[in-house]
Amino acid sequence: MRRFLSSVALVAIFAVPFASSASAQSITGTSSGLPTDIFSVSGEGFEPGTRITDVLVSPSGQELTILLDGSPAVWVIGDDGLLSTQFTPISDLPAAEAGTWSHRLCIEGTETCWTGSIEILTGE
Repeated sequence: MRRFLSSVALVAIFAVPFASSASAQSITGTSSGLPTDIFSVSGEGFEPGTRITDVLVSPSGQELTILLDGSPAVWVIGDDGLLSTQFTPISDLPAAEAGTWSHRLCIEGTETCWTGSIEILTGE
């Protein structure tokens, strides 16, 4: 199990900095965009069938789950072991306030998570 966890790597298209609670791996960088921009995160090395959840904490401390078709998002890893997620804050978050958000991807039902942050900019 430890070998599997250490082989998991998250790579964010917008360079979201993610660090795993399960290993020392991390991706550095920053991510920002307007509420209307598409934010993408991808990863590799996951066990096929693994279910990934995504939770964000707003600048005001409100914990929100990304919604897809009105339900909390859960991504299921395919046979290739790859993770690919996208969300648009203005349509996929119940609130898309400007500022720095904590971002947490977790293997569903476990405490194995990757954390990072995103910056939602104002449209001004």
